[in-house]
Amino acid sequence: MKKIILLGAACAALLASCSKNETIQEPKAAAGEIRFEIQTLSNTLQTRGDLLSQTPVNTVANVDVYVFDAAGDYVITIPITTWSTGQTSGYLAVASANYELTTTGAYTFVGVGTDASHEFTIPTTPTTLNAFTASVTAAGEISEIYAGQNTVTITAGEGAVVPLELTRKVAGILGYFTNVPAEVDGKQVTSIQLGASTGNLSVYLANTTMGTPFAILPYLILKIDLTGQTAVGGIYPGNFTETGLVSGVTQLANSQLKGVYAFPATGVTLTLALCGEGNATLKEWTIKDATSGATTFDLAANNLFSIGKKLNVSSTYGDGDTPGGGDDDTGVDLLNDREITIDISTDWSAINYLNLGPEI
Repeated sequence: MKKIILLGAACAALLASCSKNETIQEPKAAAGEIRFEIQTLSNTLQTRGDLLSQTPVNTVANVDVYVFDAAGDYVITIPITTWSTGQTSGYLAVASANYELTTTGAYTFVGVGTDASHEFTIPTTPTTLNAFTASVTAAGEISEIYAGQNTVTITAGEGAVVPLELTRKVAGILGYFTNVPAEVDGKQVTSIQLGASTGNLSVYLANTTMGTPFAILPYLILKIDLTGQTAVGGIYPGNFTETGLVSGVTQLANSQLKGVYAFPATGVTLTLALCGEGNATLKEWTIKDATSGATTFDLAANNLFSIGKKLNVSSTYGDGDTPGGGDDDTGVDLLNDREITIDISTDWSAINYLNLGPEI
C-alpha cells in the first residue's frame, strides 16, 4: 500500500538545528494510509486579507495538494481538510485506496494556499502541470495566493517524504500618504489613484511564467476614496477611522493608507494621481525605483512594492514603541513632495521603497 508523508520546509529546518547526538523519530504512516504533514514558516506561508504594513499576518484558510504524474498530467487533488485559518502546522491521514498513487514513478505535488474568501478561478481538475493557473475575470483588487511544488519518486509499498514550501504568487503594493490636499488649482480632490501600464489576469502556480496580459491597458491598481472625509485647513484628515480598515491600525496624522495585491507582470510603469470629479487627473507623478531611479520595473511574485514606509500595524514606530530608531512611519507628502520613489522588497522581509518621480 502507498504511504506518503507531506512535510513543510520548517520541518527540515528543525532537523538541521538539532545536534548530532539527538535522535529524530521520522513520522510514520500506518499501513494503507497516506499521511500529509504541513508546517508553515514565519516568512513564507503567510497570507493577510488586509495589506496595511510590511508585517505579514497568517490567515491561510485552505490548503490543497494537486498531484501530477511524470508526464505532467493531472492525477488527483487531496484537500488538507484538517487545516484551519491561521494555524502554522497540521496533518491529514487518509486511506491510500481512495487515491490514485499506486503506480511507481515520479510525481509532482503542488500545494496551494488561499484565504477563506477569494475571487480566483482555480481548476478543480487541471489539465497539465505547466498549464495550472489561478485567474480572475477582470482587473481589480485580488486576494493573496500561495503555491509550492516538489517532485518525488514514489515506490509502491514504500513511504515517501514530500517537503513543500509555499510562497506568495502575487506582488503586494502598499501606499502610505500624508497631507493630501483637498483642492488642486481650485478643484476638489476626490481620490488618490495608482495606475499600472500593464498587468495580468492569471498566474501560473507551477512555473515562473507571468500569465495572460489584460485586454485593456492601462488599469487602476489602487484607489483611496476621499469623498467621505472633511478637510481641515485644506488637508484631508486621514482614512484610519474608515469602516473596513482593520481594528488596531495606527497611522500618522493626516495620512491615507491602503494596500493591494496584484498578479506578477513585467515592464510595468506606475503613475500616482490626485483625481477629481469624474476621475479627472488634477496632479500626477511617475513612480521611480528608490534604488535605481528606473521608472519601469517588474511586479514580481513575493515582492512588496512600498510607497511610503509602515513596518508596524499598531504603531507609527517600527519597533512598536521607541521613536527615532530609523524605522518610524514615513508617509509620502502629497502636498510638498516633488518626487516619489517606490521600494522593492524581493523577499517581503527587507524594506524597499518606491518614490514619486518628477510631477508630470
